[in-house]
Amino acid sequence: MKISTRLFLVISAGYLIVAAALVTMINYEMREQAFLEAESKARLILDHNLATHTYFSQQLKPKLF
Repeated sequence: MKISTRLFLVISAGYLIVAAALVTMINYEMREQAFLEAESKARLILDHNLATHTYFSQQLKPKLF
């Protein structure tokens, strides 16, 4: 086996390993970011619903009765 072939194979293997590691790390970070964003939006929706419920039960309901 020629030295240039060995060098090419070693560099190619290293490149593939680094590329796989980068894809895995980026995938993990993107999933974590998506989870945090979904949690934030869910909190906004829950806070909105709680504010509506509080308004109806504490402000509007006593005035009607």
